[in-house]
Amino acid sequence: MKISVVIVGAALAALGVCSAGEGQMRIAEADEGYRFLEGDQPVLFYRTMAQATPDGRYARSNYCHPVYGLDAKVLTEDFPADHLHHRGIFWAWHQVYVGEKAMGDMWACEDFAWDIRSVQILPTVPNSAALRADVHWKSPQWKNGKESLARETVTIHVHRTAADTRLIDFDIEILALVEGLRLGGSNDIKGYGGFSTRIVLPADVRMSDANGPVTPRNTAVPAGDWMNFAGTFGDTASNFTILVHPSHPGRPRKWILRRSGSAQNLAYPGREPIAVSTKTPLVLRYRLVLHEDADLNQLFSAYGEKR
Repeated sequence: MKISVVIVGAALAALGVCSAGEGQMRIAEADEGYRFLEGDQPVLFYRTMAQATPDGRYARSNYCHPVYGLDAKVLTEDFPADHLHHRGIFWAWHQVYVGEKAMGDMWACEDFAWDIRSVQILPTVPNSAALRADVHWKSPQWKNGKESLARETVTIHVHRTAADTRLIDFDIEILALVEGLRLGGSNDIKGYGGFSTRIVLPADVRMSDANGPVTPRNTAVPAGDWMNFAGTFGDTASNFTILVHPSHPGRPRKWILRRSGSAQNLAYPGREPIAVSTKTPLVLRYRLVLHEDADLNQLFSAYGEKR
């Protein structure tokens, strides 16, 4: 699948995304997606071309893998043996309905496809790079896969590393293209689905929010607006944090957390599906923080001021 690329603004050189200055943020197009780099060091890869297991199962696109830690080691996993449908940094739901008819399972990559219509490399502020993708959701259960269920606009914004801290923003907007579209997590007591990270979890992983240590359990854990994962990632003791923007719907936040062999997930909306409007998009915003020992309350406060 070849994607049309629109470069917004004047000359690429003026945008700061075409030449590799020392430590400069840039985006490079590849056959299967887009690579964010800081100087010559890869930061993450946004996949636009669908890939699947050799038997054709679990086909997916519109996610990030690999994502690299501060030590340049790969932080994420794709097609892990225990859950072949898990993939890097992704956002997906088990329940996708039009009216009462199931449209497939985008979390499990069943009867679902992401039609990425275009990708824009955006003008950047100093020390950052961003792209925006126009993604249409399709399913063979709806008009034989020939018409779209929803239009997703995802913006990925990567900031240059500063003070041993890297910020990566995900802004996701979902607009229904048919009446009666509903999204929900797994139809069980866990209710998992939404923004998720499949990271290589170290044996010494520790989880915490603003109130202190958080203990994973089988069902969702009520916790705060951010979740930190500390441990030996790669060869270095460091941290990986998910911040949820204050504008995000749904409180108290509910997290599905695992110490090994699974994804970490802000479970929204949970088991009960929510309606998605054809007029006003559902807006979901997240910030990933890779850091050594950042003040997370301060970072969250600053993120909340970001409009």
